[in-house]
Amino acid sequence: MKIELNKELNKRSIEEFARVMLEDTAQDTIKYNILTKGNKIIVKVFSERLNKETEFQYEKLGEKIEDQELTMSKIALLKLYDKKYPWGSLMGVRPTKVLRRLLINGCTYGEARNILKNFYLVSDEKVDLMEAVVKKELELLDKEHINIYIGIPFCPTKCKYCSFASYEINGGVGRFYADFVETLLKEIEIIGKFLKTYNKKISSLYFGGGTPSTLTEIDLEKVLQKLRGNIDLSELKEFTFEAGREDSLNIKKLEIMKKYGVDRISLNPQSFNIETLKRVNRRFD
Repeated sequence: MKIELNKELNKRSIEEFARVMLEDTAQDTIKYNILTKGNKIIVKVFSERLNKETEFQYEKLGEKIEDQELTMSKIALLKLYDKKYPWGSLMGVRPTKVLRRLLINGCTYGEARNILKNFYLVSDEKVDLMEAVVKKELELLDKEHINIYIGIPFCPTKCKYCSFASYEINGGVGRFYADFVETLLKEIEIIGKFLKTYNKKISSLYFGGGTPSTLTEIDLEKVLQKLRGNIDLSELKEFTFEAGREDSLNIKKLEIMKKYGVDRISLNPQSFNIETLKRVNRRFD
């Protein structure tokens, strides 16, 4: 897929969206013309393969939408290819984050519903579900503690369905692995100082990815040791480590996790059908 933009946007993000949401764009050239007219953003998108142009325009929503021009550029692709999904243009996980952002930035539930339906293209059924979940989340939310998520953006292979920031450890981005680990260690120190300064307590700690167990035994111990040395985990209720790929696990890594207090692992085989695993690029039994 080739993308031509009339202004600087995150082209890789658009490509990733197309890879996951649109299976028939690989051989296409997509040309964008993005402009602002008064209080509206207008995205015109043209497909050379289809010889078709589509326009998507919407009022400026400010902080309610993260990077509105980029988001509209992705949504315009769905309109261009006439794709309709129950979740609209929402991709990945935790769609309720979108609704919570709208509410935090001053929307009523009615205003948020309008944006979810007409901007993000989410169906009524899924908007109802989002509202129900968010209302329950707000009811149960522990406001006295915060949670930490540590993302390791490397995997043995890239699953075909994956929309996360993750890269094959033996691919081009894998060359940054060592620098990533060193930067993560520094960031843990910074977060530790922040938590002490503002007297924040942690109730849960989650290692996700990517594939966290892609870390070598030495680096895994470095990271967990740095956490224990810089962050007060005395009020921790849950310490989770994703461990769903056997091709990156061994007994030594599990022993290191246990040594530093991991008390829950998240197993995500995705399928026990070997042919399915092969088709989605998970190369293990």
